[in-house]
Amino acid sequence: MTGATFTAYIRYLTKTTASTLTDADILMLANVEQESLAEEIATEVDEGYFIMEDKRNLEAGIRNYTYPTDFLKSVKYVSAKLDGENTVYLREVDFGDAEVANYPLMEESYLKDAYSTKPPAYINVGTEIMVLSGDTIIDVTEGLVIQGEVYPEALVAADLVGTTRLSIASGTSAVRLPHAAYKPLAKMVSIAFKTSKDKPLPLTEDEKLLPIDKANLWKKLRGRNAVRVTIGSVPYNDGQQY
Repeated sequence: MTGATFTAYIRYLTKTTASTLTDADILMLANVEQESLAEEIATEVDEGYFIMEDKRNLEAGIRNYTYPTDFLKSVKYVSAKLDGENTVYLREVDFGDAEVANYPLMEESYLKDAYSTKPPAYINVGTEIMVLSGDTIIDVTEGLVIQGEVYPEALVAADLVGTTRLSIASGTSAVRLPHAAYKPLAKMVSIAFKTSKDKPLPLTEDEKLLPIDKANLWKKLRGRNAVRVTIGSVPYNDGQQY
């Protein structure tokens, strides 16, 4: 769906014009609703539609690094070049592991001793990850890689009148909703507009089916990688086996 079609469809659903539902209002509602829809897709589908790679410089003596500011759901992959050259995978551990092992994570000497014979790892500390390793952290350009899901980039005014598909991001450092999500998003915007009135406007029968539209969307978006999708079946039976 192009931006121009998206805008026209919303006005069709709401029975409005550019005067009674401005581009600015559509833009505001669309950006609010697309964040909600992205959260639902990440939870219900979990197929990595919003994964981005964030590269950070490792800094000497520093173990804590912040997540991307537009982080959506979960970390998918973390790696680091702790020796300055070779990339190693960092598995996640939690504070329960530290308690069982009975070592204080915040003490550098204890941490290095605990991981001197163990593979490096990381632990979530609020809005940061803490790198756990048996060696002192050194300066390494782009030495830390965090892959995780981020929120789709916000739509801008030019998107609403454009002839390019809305699902195409503005660049390689951003993500957008998948193509199939924009029709449900348009309905979400229409419903938000109608229900925001002091006297809410009635929803169409089609708008009332939004939960079904979303369920169908989850089905469309699942199974992104056909190589690892397993489809159950039963042998053909024409009745002659009996």
